[in-house]
Amino acid sequence: MKLNEYSDFMQKIKCNDEFRERMKKMLSSESDITCENEEKISVVKPSRKNVWIRIAAAAASFLIVCTAAVSLKNHLPSVGTDPDNFSTGTTVETTAETVFITEQITESDDSETETDPDIREVFSGAFDGAYVLSSEGKGGAPMVGTFYYDSIHRSYTVSDAEGLVNDLSSLKWEKCSSDEYDAAVCTNKDKGEFVRHYEIDINSSESVWNSVSISENGYIYDYPYYYRLADENEIQNDLHMIFEKYFVQTEESKLAEKISEGKMSFSNLDAHYTYELKSSYADCSLSGKLSIDHDGRDLMYMTGEGIFDEKDVSMEMVVNGENDTVYRMIDNETGEPYLKFAYGYNSANLNLTRLGTQYYYICRDIENSLMMNVHSKVNNFLHIQLPADELCEYYWSCTTENGKVTENYHVALKDGVLVSYEKTDSSGCHVRFNLEKYTIDLDEFEFEKDVPALYDEILDQLTEYEGGRSDDEP
Repeated sequence: MKLNEYSDFMQKIKCNDEFRERMKKMLSSESDITCENEEKISVVKPSRKNVWIRIAAAAASFLIVCTAAVSLKNHLPSVGTDPDNFSTGTTVETTAETVFITEQITESDDSETETDPDIREVFSGAFDGAYVLSSEGKGGAPMVGTFYYDSIHRSYTVSDAEGLVNDLSSLKWEKCSSDEYDAAVCTNKDKGEFVRHYEIDINSSESVWNSVSISENGYIYDYPYYYRLADENEIQNDLHMIFEKYFVQTEESKLAEKISEGKMSFSNLDAHYTYELKSSYADCSLSGKLSIDHDGRDLMYMTGEGIFDEKDVSMEMVVNGENDTVYRMIDNETGEPYLKFAYGYNSANLNLTRLGTQYYYICRDIENSLMMNVHSKVNNFLHIQLPADELCEYYWSCTTENGKVTENYHVALKDGVLVSYEKTDSSGCHVRFNLEKYTIDLDEFEFEKDVPALYDEILDQLTEYEGGRSDDEP
């Protein structure tokens, strides 16, 4: 189209008065717009920074409409329609000389409408027998390869996936932010401690982790989305009942629970013990006295005589609280101090020599083994009840994916208290710990020494390198 032809055409385009007034009002205002069929219209309030973009877009749209008008002018017959009857869409009216254009202006609301999450979709991949791991306390595992001492891990299976999904879906859930989720499930941010939560295996190609996490205080994490229970009353009244109804504790988890509770279930214990470790890198055999007092003090005292690191040694160990240990060792041949250290279960200092005789740590090692290798367990737990001694014995193995046995375990419990432990692995390493002549819950119990004073004495002898107090500490 030539320039003069374009000008002539533009002169022939006419709008009715009502349409012209509506357009004038719209272009001169940045606030709400009123027009016919108002109930069908929502409002968009464009950003000021996009004014020039809007102007350019309006100009482009106008040219497109003009082009369409020319095309219709050349191809359509004359139409005589009352402009006041226009309601929806874009309508072009044409006569031989005049084109009328009216267009409904539709505006949209850019705010999202928050809808209730589809919990059935979140748990759609759940299945009968799905593995569930619960965790409480400090998250993750340190470099030494075992769980943190104060963390609790248990394993379950889902008994009825359909029932689980139905019951969870019956509760009122709503979306929440990741910040709210983190604040709700983290009880101690500095220590990374979390409330108990359950990781449920999900068969889903869309999930990165193939699992969904649901916490005891009513939060769900389904990567990358977060949800919460809208009604806090449903947490205690409904959610916990759902956990108990559909999560069945595994045999491994039941045994781990017994051992964990058993080491603290008595008021006092007095016994003689033997400990043996034979491997390609160590040969140790110690025996001595084990005394524990839980009557408000949580103190443990152990002595030891035997071979350690190819030396004939004497050892004293004091535990002041479950995870706070000091010991010192004397070379019996020279009479000189050989080793002395303070250490915890998860100490990152690889220079520390951790004695395997620490009773609490033996219990924790067994518990960790049951939980960390649960997927590779063979279901060969044997519960042997010996009426004379009331011992329960357990045997199990760890295997690789192709079925090769890597570890064999044997554990004996007396009323839940660990009295015997034996482990053999595929490298030939063999560990055995056994309590002999043990008595539990004596009416009168006393340590042979002042154990709290001995703890301070050993700790004061240690240097900072050895895990003790530094020179400026009290």
